[in-house]
Amino acid sequence: MRKIMAVWDANPLYAERLADFANERGRIPFRAVAFASAERLKEYAGKHSVEILLAGWEVPQEELK
Repeated sequence: MRKIMAVWDANPLYAERLADFANERGRIPFRAVAFASAERLKEYAGKHSVEILLAGWEVPQEELK
């Protein structure tokens, strides 16, 4: 089973494209999953183990905790 890398950005198109790019390359040992909201990320992380979180600059710092 591949590890999960969550890509979280306020711009859903950017997050989706970055995740697609990472998944297409296949050179990283992670499956990238895109998120545009904290709620959806928290829901997903409650069911799956997220190893890495890539967060955009516009993501509020208090929500990263």
